[in-house]
Amino acid sequence: AGCWDSGYSQGLCCSGVFGPFGNAGCWSPPAFTFERCCPGSSTAFRAAVVVAQNSSQGRSPLWPDLLASAMPEVRERLREIALDYLYFFFEDPQAVRQVHLCSPRQQALPRSRIKMGQVRRACETYTLGDGLCALEVQGPRHRAVLVRSACNPPLWMCPLAAPLALLLLPKAASTSLSNWVGLLDGFQGRWSAFRAAAGEGDKGVARLLKKRFANSSRAIVDALVERARGARATVISPPERRRTVVFSDLRERTGALDVVPPASDCPACCERPASWRTKVVVGRHPLSRLVSYFGMAWLGNRQRGNFSSWSRLPDWLLHVTGVSPSAEVAQVFGPEDEYHTKPLADWLADTRVAPAEVTRLRFEHLKSDLRELGRVLCKTHSFCSRLPPLPRRRLEGGPISDAAGGGIGGPTGRPSQRAHAGRASRKDAQPSLWHLWSMAGIRSAFMAKYAVDMRIMGYDLEGTDL
Repeated sequence: AGCWDSGYSQGLCCSGVFGPFGNAGCWSPPAFTFERCCPGSSTAFRAAVVVAQNSSQGRSPLWPDLLASAMPEVRERLREIALDYLYFFFEDPQAVRQVHLCSPRQQALPRSRIKMGQVRRACETYTLGDGLCALEVQGPRHRAVLVRSACNPPLWMCPLAAPLALLLLPKAASTSLSNWVGLLDGFQGRWSAFRAAAGEGDKGVARLLKKRFANSSRAIVDALVERARGARATVISPPERRRTVVFSDLRERTGALDVVPPASDCPACCERPASWRTKVVVGRHPLSRLVSYFGMAWLGNRQRGNFSSWSRLPDWLLHVTGVSPSAEVAQVFGPEDEYHTKPLADWLADTRVAPAEVTRLRFEHLKSDLRELGRVLCKTHSFCSRLPPLPRRRLEGGPISDAAGGGIGGPTGRPSQRAHAGRASRKDAQPSLWHLWSMAGIRSAFMAKYAVDMRIMGYDLEGTDL
């Protein structure tokens, strides 16, 4: 008999949420066991896509007009594995099921070889990341906004409607670019439906999901309804709810209401983008990125002890750069902090992508850099469709200013820089980037760790573009 009869599913039974042997309530040996029903993590998909040889560069890109015919099946396979994500905790991206898009010459390979990862270079591997994206449905903004993507580094965000892959660094317009990919891939309609349903609270969202998944089992629908509530779910204890959303304390302060949509409503991720995709790195001046993160996660946060004011920012920077470690900072410096302060060069090394392979999008110059990206896509891939405008979003909500050069985000780092809105008193004003750069100890410590990032992104090593 099949494992997934009578309302059971791989998502309900094999999820890592339940531990290394899945949901014990699903198993009835010897017919139904974890070993028999959860044997592998990959779904092989070999699409009939023609490979065009590019003799001048010695590689085989898959051209967008040919890939377009394969993408509907990719989407369908992603919708299938999306039902593995029925809960509201982060899944290990290395353990989730995958969808492989391969060229015709790989169609003869046995499925076992694809499962073993032996064709990663010949196939593009899609996943839904950690499966947990978050959607703001009520708050200061006038439309539904994705406030957390499931495609976090070292994963790339790979839109199915355009030949590009984006590595989104935190605190570098990652929220805006996630919503931009949502526009490319046509998710705005689904996101708007959630916002409209949320006008009636969680009950409205539940009705939407029950109607949309009417052909699924009741157990699956009930799990999706609880998943949508995220931190408000009643089936988990309050301490566990803190694991369900990113920066839940920050989101609570904004007064926003978030839902966790089905994983199929989140942009797709890929592990190692294929050669037919233009690899795009979205970055920000590293010093500006660090200051922005400090203002979001440390400033005014009592859990950070004595390092919750702007006056302690210089000492915090010295700790982050490793030049002058602080035992006090180390006690409250966790994995989330490591993730948000990790250099771009290290992320690229982790993904085995050389800096010369990437096209840059700089936070401070997004409009002009996006225009240049459009020209690159047209010239390289004959993808000359007009790119959508960039939504102006950020995790914290609230207004966003235009930066010099036409980008989005906060003001420039000169002395005219505005203080962090509503978070600092006049006695504890935010120091300008230029002031921090003028401090010799800070500048030398910063350059020791982030100079390579500045070269990759084209920032001036003398700090003249602060």
